[in-house]
Amino acid sequence: MSPYVIVHTCLWQRRMMTKMRWFTVIAFLTSSLLLSLGCSSDGSPESGGSGGSAGGTGGSGAVGGEGGTAGAGGTVRMCVNPRDCSDGEPCTQDLCIDRVCAYEPLPDYSVCGSETGISACLDGACQLIWTSCDQAGAQDGDFCRPSPATDPLRLGRCDAGICVVGPCESSFDCWSGEACEVGICDASDGTCSLENAPNGQACIPPAGGQCFDGVCGAGAGGSGGQGGTSGAGGAGGA
Repeated sequence: MSPYVIVHTCLWQRRMMTKMRWFTVIAFLTSSLLLSLGCSSDGSPESGGSGGSAGGTGGSGAVGGEGGTAGAGGTVRMCVNPRDCSDGEPCTQDLCIDRVCAYEPLPDYSVCGSETGISACLDGACQLIWTSCDQAGAQDGDFCRPSPATDPLRLGRCDAGICVVGPCESSFDCWSGEACEVGICDASDGTCSLENAPNGQACIPPAGGQCFDGVCGAGAGGSGGQGGTSGAGGAGGA
C-alpha cells in the first residue's frame, strides 16, 4: 500500500475510536439521568416519596369590640328677652345674649326665694336656712339660724330637729346675715370671726346699696353750698 493510503487509513480509524468514546460517554450520562428520574432497573418508574403532614390549623380571628355610644348634643335655647330664658333656678341670672339664652350664678349670699324666708345663694345654688329645724321640710345637715343667737352671729346645722352650732366648715357657716359683714372660718380650730365688708362692696344681699364702714348705704354727707347775700345756706348731703 502506498504511504498516502496508510496515513488516511490511520486517521479514519482514529476518528472512529473518538466517536465510539463519545457515544459511550453519552450513553452513560443518559442511563444515569434515567435512574435519577426514578426508573428502576426493570424500567418501571419508582414510586415517589410520601408527602409531608398537613399544614397547621389557622388561628381564629379576634372579635371586634362594641362601638361607643355617641353623647347627646347640647340644647340651645333661643330668646327675645331674658324672660324667655327662665330656668326656674333662684340663684342664676337669666340672660338673653344675641338671641341665645345664657345663665350666670348670682353673687354668694344673694337672697333666694324659699319657704324659709332667709335662704341665700352659694356657688349658684340656693342654700336653705331654717329659723327652726322642727319646721316641715327641714333635714339633718341643712343650715339654720340658732336661737338664742350665738356670739358672733353665725349659722348652725340641723341635727334631729335642733339647730346645733359646731365647728365651722366654710365661711358660709360664719355668715351673720348682716348686709356689710363678712364671715371668716378659721379651719385650724373651726371658729368664726366677723369683719366689715370692704368699702364700696355691694351690700349682702345685694339691694342696690354699697357698704361703708360696715353699714349698708351709709356715706359721708356732702358739704352744703354757701348761701347767697340774703339766702340761707344749702343743706348738707345725706
